[in-house]
Amino acid sequence: FGVRGIERVAKILIPTLFVLVIVLAVRAVTLPGAVLDSARTLTAHIALVIAADFDSVEFLTIFISGILLYAITGLGILGTRAAEKRP
Repeated sequence: FGVRGIERVAKILIPTLFVLVIVLAVRAVTLPGAVLDSARTLTAHIALVIAADFDSVEFLTIFISGILLYAITGLGILGTRAAEKRP
């Protein structure tokens, strides 16, 4: 695969990701009542973080998911760095 393969894939995927983010942002704004609903949802999530029940299954699930996402991202970075170092 090599560095050139990563560059080729990145040239396609990064602009695609950017377009996807723009489409999702426009879609979120155009939903009926989106502006007011998002503020209420944000407030509810902030309250959930402040008054978290650390023993609940939901909290543990979200916490473990965050740790796994962080670990997988780190492994991806290490794999990319290793691919760059190969002769």
